[in-house]
Amino acid sequence: MVSHFFTIVLCQVVPSANLTTLWHIGTALLSWAAENGRKWIVIMLLERKDVNPNHAGTRSGRTPLLLAAENGHEGTVKVLLEREDVDPDHADTQYDQTPLS
Repeated sequence: MVSHFFTIVLCQVVPSANLTTLWHIGTALLSWAAENGRKWIVIMLLERKDVNPNHAGTRSGRTPLLLAAENGHEGTVKVLLEREDVDPDHADTQYDQTPLS
């Protein structure tokens, strides 16, 4: 299995790396970084054109913003909310929760 660290390095060194092939246990790398409060990784990944900040990359359909919010990662939440393309009203597919609910 590809480790998260290796994936991050690969994304930085090979900007053309296809993130859709770099999933880990059903969770997108952006979701993992947001859920774990890895703000600098979130910032780096959001610089890529192929990263969708509203993608619900977990089995429960939680977006990176929802994951960061429910885990209390204020810095990561701020980074995500500063972007115009992040939808704070996007609900998860399991409980119909939004980051603001």
